[in-house]
Formats: sequence, structure tokens, C-alpha cells
Amino acid sequence: MNEVENKKQTPESPARPENKKIYYRPRPYARFTPKLKEATKLLQKSFPKLFTRKPEPKYALKIGIYNDLLSWASEHNIIEAELGKALGFWCCGWRYRKALETGKRYDLNFNETPFYKEEISSEIAAAAVPILEVSSKRKKITYPENWVKIYTQWKNKEISFKVAMELTGLKQSTFYKLAKEYAIEQEK
Repeated sequence: MNEVENKKQTPESPARPENKKIYYRPRPYARFTPKLKEATKLLQKSFPKLFTRKPEPKYALKIGIYNDLLSWASEHNIIEAELGKALGFWCCGWRYRKALETGKRYDLNFNETPFYKEEISSEIAAAAVPILEVSSKRKKITYPENWVKIYTQWKNKEISFKVAMELTGLKQSTFYKLAKEYAIEQEK
């Protein structure tokens, strides 16, 4: 046995017989379908400065470019869903993140447009896709008005836990969390 065959046949991976077929389980969905590839190639062909090919850097697209491309898509027989997915695939990855770091966005004619939503004029902002500003912090839960009375009754075992939960209107985990916080506050 030469060295190449020896490397192929390790104890972890025994040799597969030549006549045995390998069956791959089909994926439930194809991530980048031929239609999406076609739509991306059409975008690159129609707007070569904006939708560059792989070795060249990408450029950040202006907010609301989807609305600008809808008429173009109908001319090229691309449905709206395919256009949206193609733009979604275009705007992901490290090359696009680098483009966003430059602080410049470009429209279809490769003209620089305002980067931030506040800088966009009102008529463009109406057509732009809304930017969701979601807070990552949860809303602070406050003690109910009758908390002290019900907590002391529950702690002294005058009422059951279920009754205390019903009277305060809290869920089990929230009640225990507030009870723990209240006990720590009382110790101080």
C-alpha cells in the first residue's frame, strides 16, 4: 500500500465499496435557487457599477431601492418575492458589512444618497422600507399595589401561593422573581 492509499483508509473512515451508492437526503429548501441566481445576474448585468462581481467590493444600497427596482423587475419578468430575496442575499455577508462601514449608500445611477434615515427627505422616507428600532431591554416589572399585604400573608402562610398569584395577577415566575427581589430589599 502506498502513502496515498494509507491516508485514505484510516481506522476512523473505512474504505467504501465501489459499487455502493451514497444517497443524500434532499434539503427541505434550496437556499440560493436558480431563479435567484438569474435575478442576481440580471441585476449585475443591468447595474454593473452598483452590483459588482465577487473580487470587487460591494456598495451599500440606498434605503428604498427595492421600490425603485420594482418597475425594472416587471420588465425582466422577475416577481417581487424573487427580487426581495435577491436583494436580501445581496445585502448579507462580510463584503456588504464593509460597504456599510464606509458610510455611503448608492442609488441605481450610482449617485451617493443620504446614509441615515433622518437625512432622507420626507418623500423618499415614505417610499423607504421602514427601519425597526427594537429595544433589547425588557420592560421592568413593578410591584402590584397590594404587594406588601399579599406578600406578608403568603410568607406567614396565611394564604396559599395560588391565591397570592391570583390576587396580584402575576404569573408564577414573575411572582417568585418579585418575591426574591423584595426579600433582598427587606434584608438591607
